[in-house]
Amino acid sequence: MAISYPLSLYRNIEKLSKASAVALLSMVFIIVAVIVRGPAMPSILKGDPSLRFSVVHPSNLIRSVAVISFAFVCHHNSLLIYGSLKEPSMDKFRMVTHYSTFISAIAAIAMSIAGYWSFEDKTLSNILNNFPRTDTVVNVARFCFGLNMFTTLPLECFVCREVLETYFFRGEYDHRRHLILTTSLVTSAMLISLLTCDLGIVLEITGGLSATALAFFFPSVCYLKLSHDAKQIDRSALYFAVPSQEEEQDTVEEGPERVMAENIALPLRPGANAAMRQPQQAFKWWESTKLLSVACAFFGALVLVVSVGTAISDAWSGRAGAVHQCN
Repeated sequence: MAISYPLSLYRNIEKLSKASAVALLSMVFIIVAVIVRGPAMPSILKGDPSLRFSVVHPSNLIRSVAVISFAFVCHHNSLLIYGSLKEPSMDKFRMVTHYSTFISAIAAIAMSIAGYWSFEDKTLSNILNNFPRTDTVVNVARFCFGLNMFTTLPLECFVCREVLETYFFRGEYDHRRHLILTTSLVTSAMLISLLTCDLGIVLEITGGLSATALAFFFPSVCYLKLSHDAKQIDRSALYFAVPSQEEEQDTVEEGPERVMAENIALPLRPGANAAMRQPQQAFKWWESTKLLSVACAFFGALVLVVSVGTAISDAWSGRAGAVHQCN
């Protein structure tokens, strides 16, 4: 309430840039601490060394996909991040998304390999719980982890509040409603977090329920819907033209005689240039992204059902290894 709540009261997500920088530095320290201190732990805390080179456990594959998806989901922040750019453009946004995803991938790979290499089958859902409480470096990393959560919660609160205000109140700002929504979101999140100390069950449920829906299901369904709508357009009445560099500087006149292909040419195969597509051009079924979208939607639905169902079942039954015992 002393850190996350004041940060959540901001209306502009750009105000959280410094807090996000602190969170990023905290994550760097956590990763370094796990890499450095993991091999130094006594053998009694480690698992079977022969498992170090194991890649996939089929029984945990679906649940792992849910957790990994949660680590990479940033779709809900995309519009706010785009709006926070000094000079918003698709080129800048593309650069931001590519660099941030690449850095996140490096961090996730480094943390997972370092943690599993040290503790193998004894690796807990929160890798910091594998270390003894007397380790000073890891204790600092635990503090950084808590600090990271303090500064991350406002980002999620921004999105949730933005959706509520846009959907129910048409985006009209009201100071009293802003305070009520922010207070309700932060307080409810805090109360729910106090119900468990097991990070694994939280990541599995939230990852399986929200991350897979945002990463796999909804984007695919939206694309299929847009593709269906695009087919209803009478393309013969539209003129496709790619303007020259001189024409791009001029103001494009409104009207049916000048419609850019990027606005209606769907579906597109991956990497296709919309501006070069001719009217009524037919693609073969393997060139379209429609099949990939259908497969992605089914995959997301499968991961959602299996991961959430398994997580709830394990937590309810208290199955060994599924629930971290609070001390």
